[in-house]
Amino acid sequence: MCCYIIGLEDLIIDRLNGYVHWKWEDDRRWVKRLLSLHAQEINKEYLFSRAREQKTEEALAKIYQEMEEDQGP
Repeated sequence: MCCYIIGLEDLIIDRLNGYVHWKWEDDRRWVKRLLSLHAQEINKEYLFSRAREQKTEEALAKIYQEMEEDQGP
């Protein structure tokens, strides 16, 4: 028996695709929540590389920017 496990970054990309390409707002909230909960574990270089491949890099950058603004000074 074989079991495949998706990485955290790939899960975020999957949700980001749902948000960008199908306009699913729930997926956007999942992206933001996953980024927040796992900020220290995420490989941002890989995440942004995958986002570029999927044409979702702009949305990912915007979500990160919103998260920074939400934290305030």
